[in-house]
Amino acid sequence: MLAKEIIAEEKRIPIPRNGQIDFHQTDSIEQEKFLGDIIPDLYANCENRPYIVEILVTHEVDEEKLQKIMQHKISAVEIDLSDKTFESKEDVKVAIHNPQNIKVLHDDDISLISERKEILLNYGLKLKVDR
Repeated sequence: MLAKEIIAEEKRIPIPRNGQIDFHQTDSIEQEKFLGDIIPDLYANCENRPYIVEILVTHEVDEEKLQKIMQHKISAVEIDLSDKTFESKEDVKVAIHNPQNIKVLHDDDISLISERKEILLNYGLKLKVDR
C-alpha cells in the first residue's frame, strides 16, 4: 500500500521504451482503476498514453492477467518488493526507483514495432504514388 501511495504522490513511474526503463512524470495516476477485466495496482497516463504499474509483494502477475494487459495494448511494469524488509518510507522509495526491482511485463512500443516489421517482411512494402 505504501509503495502505491508513494508513486501516486510523486506522479513518477517507470516506463518501458524500446527495452529500456526510464522514469517519467505522469499527467495522471490512479490506484486500483477498474479496466473491465483487470484492476491494475496503478494506472497512469503519460504523454497521452496509458501505463500500468503492478507492485509485487506476495504474488506476481500471472499469465492470464498478462494476456489481458496485452489485449488492452497497455505497456506495463512490475516492481518487485517481495522478500524485502523496509524500515522507513525512504527505504521503500529507494526500492521503487531501483531498476533491478523493475520487470517489464509488456512494452507496447516494442510489440507495435514488431507487428509492423512482421507485416513488412511478410507482405512487402507497396507504395502508390499519385502525380
